[in-house]
Amino acid sequence: MNEKISKILAGIAAETFEGLAFMFGFPEEDENADSGESVVVTRVGFQGPFSGQIIMAVTQQTVQELTENMLGLDDGEDIHPDDQTDALKETINVICGNLLPAIAGKDAVFDIQPPEILADTSSVEKATHGEPVSVAKLSIDDEPCQLSLYIDGQNPEAFMKLTD
Repeated sequence: MNEKISKILAGIAAETFEGLAFMFGFPEEDENADSGESVVVTRVGFQGPFSGQIIMAVTQQTVQELTENMLGLDDGEDIHPDDQTDALKETINVICGNLLPAIAGKDAVFDIQPPEILADTSSVEKATHGEPVSVAKLSIDDEPCQLSLYIDGQNPEAFMKLTD
């Protein structure tokens, strides 16, 4: 696990939640943090000097608040499920779009695939191969959020330059 990249990922995720939805994120101190609430998992893939994907798991409460804040809705106002998935997809897309130049340099060019919601947590195992290169655990407005960065292949040369 690359701690340097985990810190970059955590920082970018926290900035993204704050900038898009006025939600505040902090590194999660409790490794076993679990709200007991259902989890929504989304992923975004990318190709370029190295390829891979980012997977983000958040609680349904986080998705609700994220959507309300991004759309400027009042608490308790009806939210269409499509609005919730769109808000979550946009969030992971922005995180990915900011993470890649932060770790690969501003001149690196990546093709970011459209984000998708995974059916359930077992879909994560099907979507990933091996262990993540980096994991960031955050508390977003007191709800757990985990982001995992997966890089395809056995230590691609372009990525390994970043880990020195």
